[in-house]
Amino acid sequence: MTIIFGVLKILGMIAAALLLLLIWVIVIPRHFWIEYSKADGLTVKMNILFFKFGLYPLPKFLNKKEKSSAPANSSDSGEKPDNQPTAEKKKEKKKAGFTPPGNIEFSFDLIKQIVSSAGGILKRIFASLKFSDLSFTLPIHAESARDTAKMYGAVSTAFDALIAFLQQYVKIRLKCPLFVPDFAGNFGESIYFYTKITASPIMLLSAGFYSYKQYRKILANGKSKAEKE
Repeated sequence: MTIIFGVLKILGMIAAALLLLLIWVIVIPRHFWIEYSKADGLTVKMNILFFKFGLYPLPKFLNKKEKSSAPANSSDSGEKPDNQPTAEKKKEKKKAGFTPPGNIEFSFDLIKQIVSSAGGILKRIFASLKFSDLSFTLPIHAESARDTAKMYGAVSTAFDALIAFLQQYVKIRLKCPLFVPDFAGNFGESIYFYTKITASPIMLLSAGFYSYKQYRKILANGKSKAEKE
């Protein structure tokens, strides 16, 4: 009996650990940090618990592993790649085209359903994302000082209007957005961008489930109309 209780205890601990892991994966938001500079290039980082690790560029040990596992070039093996498709393959490519799934036929009602569903999907995806500490430095330079001033004013106005529009659908918190009127063209190397993205896994899963339901609904409506005709 003690052995059975011991095995049940271990199984219970494993099940509890898996349940906690599942809750962590589904409920706990994920944080991503995106940063770009002309000197350092693009870097993308992500958090796991209290730790932050790089997604791009890959860590050095992963790069070495990929290079070591990369297959040899065909020129090294002496085999010539077959880059010339046959006549039959060419005919198949010409005949091949987009065919809707099932018996769906395109119509104005189908397009309206797709557009409406796409709007609902994007709305749910945007609701699951939050952009924090959005910062950038972008030099504005044109051929003359007058054109630079005009472009600077137009870009600044367009950016304010774009942010006001996007904030109706996406949570965006600005920190230090900066447009620099570069009259002499000396700040081309000072391009910089940084933001922190917080994503809610459970809301993204909800958006995925909604997308699947809409796909099934459009598929069923398209088939029923095609059968009636």
